[in-house]
Amino acid sequence: MKEIEDVLDDKFALISQNVDSLHKKAGNSEENTFLIHGDHDFMRCGDECSSELYPFPKEIELRNRKKDQLTEEEIKILKCPKCGEDLRPHVLWFDEYYNEKFFKKDTVLRISKETGILFVLGTSGETTLPQVIAKNVLAKSGMVVEINIADSYFSELLKNKKNRIIIRSESSPFLTELKKEIEKQVIALYNKS
Repeated sequence: MKEIEDVLDDKFALISQNVDSLHKKAGNSEENTFLIHGDHDFMRCGDECSSELYPFPKEIELRNRKKDQLTEEEIKILKCPKCGEDLRPHVLWFDEYYNEKFFKKDTVLRISKETGILFVLGTSGETTLPQVIAKNVLAKSGMVVEINIADSYFSELLKNKKNRIIIRSESSPFLTELKKEIEKQVIALYNKS
């Protein structure tokens, strides 16, 4: 995805449900990456006294952890520096709602209304915001391309649409080919001007 972003620059937005920080580690820009389900690398106040995000404390080692319980020192570290409430992972839990403050809901909905082509990669599509994003693109006559190894919510949504492509493939080989094609098109565009 980073290579595609490098080619498309400000004409690219990555809206991801991943919470594992892999997009950041791969080098995708913060300006063009919207993690709509949060990011495990950060925590926030459990009482939401502010919208500030705090890096997960380095003092707490999760790998090779032998016991489930936190030490007294770890419990102290996991307190909001502003109000003293417990910190929580910066992720969208099942009983919560999308919002702009933490999940950039309004921003990604605006982007979806301005999108000419949306690539939906390897998701079941079981959450509402991705569903609305795809519907917005279709409503504005944009193209939706689903790349997945199996049927999903999006397969059904796209079934009778003219402005859709469904590709049964793993996403990595598809993205490699897509990057090559985008580069060819961009080179051709530059050569015309």
